[in-house]
Amino acid sequence: MKRIFIAVNLPDEIKESFKALIEKLPKERVKAVKKENLHVTMKFLGYMQEEMLSALYEKLQSLNKFEKFEVELSGIGFFKTRVLWVGITQGTEKLEEIAKEIENVLDLNKEEFTSHITIARNRDLRYEEFRNLAEELNKTKIGGKFTVKSIDIMESVLEKEGPIYKVLKRIELK
Repeated sequence: MKRIFIAVNLPDEIKESFKALIEKLPKERVKAVKKENLHVTMKFLGYMQEEMLSALYEKLQSLNKFEKFEVELSGIGFFKTRVLWVGITQGTEKLEEIAKEIENVLDLNKEEFTSHITIARNRDLRYEEFRNLAEELNKTKIGGKFTVKSIDIMESVLEKEGPIYKVLKRIELK
């Protein structure tokens, strides 16, 4: 069984631009996402048998009908008291379109899609502390633009030190 998700991986220069932000996180209170693991999750599929993967690749090949597009990052926010994220201001409509296509071709339940890049998960901060952290981090200039050139089918291998992500299949956009 493999733990599978679909993602937009970030270019190295964008990942590198998150370094100063991640260094400001209180590591004893929140768990930062490793720089190499930063991405936009399009859909988490969960555990799949390896023999099902070729059918998955075939169904998702229809994503190659989408054209490359620009994404711009801006601002920091949070979901409840669980996740700190960097927001996306440009390209959200295209990401939503692709997320809907994924749900349609895989015949999945429709879920609300919010484009973001998770930078940390809360360990033990109370709501107000977590909100204050997000507000404080939001003073850090975070931004950048990049072109989404592909959608990747990823495997998440859970290790004691944290997950390791592997690209299983890359679907190039037009």
